[in-house]
Amino acid sequence: GMTAWVESFEGHTIKATEIIDASDDKVFVAILQRGRPRGSQRVVEGRWWVVMTLRGGELVRTEVFPERAQALAAAGLRE
Repeated sequence: GMTAWVESFEGHTIKATEIIDASDDKVFVAILQRGRPRGSQRVVEGRWWVVMTLRGGELVRTEVFPERAQALAAAGLRE
């Protein structure tokens, strides 16, 4: 699963590079993931964008997008 995949990297990090309070119930988050696959000298990275929906202070939905513009639109934002 996900744990085995993460553990296959050395120096694996996941960092929020941008957080926008989009509305009363939505938060936009840009994510950067970096790491070096075991046995490799090359660092790889991936980016994705997340929109989290909250109700009453509880996280009720998480949507992941491959493109920033898609996530911004889902959060009710524009570039």
